[in-house]
Amino acid sequence: MGVFIGPTVIESEIETQYGAKAIGRTKEIIEEFFAISVERRVSHPCVVAIAEASRTQLFAAH
Repeated sequence: MGVFIGPTVIESEIETQYGAKAIGRTKEIIEEFFAISVERRVSHPCVVAIAEASRTQLFAAH
């Protein structure tokens, strides 16, 4: 038995993998992600796809 925190965006995966159940939520904790590049503009197709997916799919509903 215990309590731990996890991102809401992967709540269902956490519940499935660990058999855990959400007991509450807070908007007080903020998680930030940074992508650092030596280029001023991102041009690599894979990096562009990852960045776009994070903007439109991962964080759009939250």
